Amino acid sequence: MGQQQLLLVLLGILIIGIAIAASFGLFASEEVEQNKQAMIHDLLNISMYAKRYYVRPVSMGGGSRSFVGFTIPQKLQTTANGTYSANGAPTDVTLIGVSSTAATNTITVVLDSRGKLSSWTFTGDFQ
Repeated sequence: MGQQQLLLVLLGILIIGIAIAASFGLFASEEVEQNKQAMIHDLLNISMYAKRYYVRPVSMGGGSRSFVGFTIPQKLQTTANGTYSANGAPTDVTLIGVSSTAATNTITVVLDSRGKLSSWTFTGDFQ
């Protein structure tokens, strides 16, 4: 009877160990997904600033139907989620976000003159 109890205790410890190891894996993947979603939210916020810049006349600090000269507001260039940059052209602007948790995790999106976001590109763990 003692050997059966010892075997059951060891089996219980093994099962608990496997469950703990699996939970660490799930936590790590959830952290990556949360960072990705937060960065997408930041890029959507930045795209609103870009669209506002596009439609405003130059006299009001805008681009007068051009994204050339658009810069991301200082408070949004670096957040807890990542670091962001913009490459403006006359008819579109490319927004790039680099994750604060891993530099290989990036998101790139293009905002066109109609205000539509397209060409979403995810790298690193975000794929």
